[in-house]
Amino acid sequence: MDNKELKSLARIYAFQFLYHLQLNHFSESREKLQEDINRESSHDLIESLLNEFETALLESDEQKEALTKLGPKEKSFAKKLILGVIKETPSLEKDIEKCSTNWNIEKMNKVDLTLLLIACFEIQHIDYTPDKVVINEAINIAKQFGTNKSSSFINGVLNKLFELNNNKQ
Repeated sequence: MDNKELKSLARIYAFQFLYHLQLNHFSESREKLQEDINRESSHDLIESLLNEFETALLESDEQKEALTKLGPKEKSFAKKLILGVIKETPSLEKDIEKCSTNWNIEKMNKVDLTLLLIACFEIQHIDYTPDKVVINEAINIAKQFGTNKSSSFINGVLNKLFELNNNKQ
C-alpha cells in the first residue's frame, strides 16, 4: 500500500472518529473536548476516546484490515486532523456556511458536515497537501459514506472555499 492510500485511510479514520462525535450520544464528549482542547487533560480524554474507537473498529471485520494498515505516521496525521477540527470547529463552521449558499450547519447531513470540517481544516491549516487533492479526497470519502448527493454538495462547497482562499492571497 503506497503513501497516498495510507493517507486516504488516515482521513477515513479521522472522518469516522469525528462523525461519531457528531452523534447525539457523544455530544457530551465533544463538548468536553472543545472546552478542554488547550489543557493537558484533553490529551487523556482524546486518547481514551481514540482507544475506545479503535477497539470498536477492531471488532468490525470490515474495518479491522484498514485499521491495522495504519502506522504511527498515518495515525499521527489522523490525530492532527481530529484535534485540529475539534479546536477550530467554530471558525470552520463559519467558513463552511459562507461557502454553502442556502444551507446552515444545523441542517446539514452529519456525514457531509464532518467531511467539510476535515477538508476545510486541511485546506486552511495543512500546507503540504495541495487543496485539489484534499477536495478530491473529501469527494471520494463522500461517495463511500454519504448520500448520492453528498459528493456534488461537498465539491461545490469546497471549490467555493478554494476560490475564496485563493482570492485572499
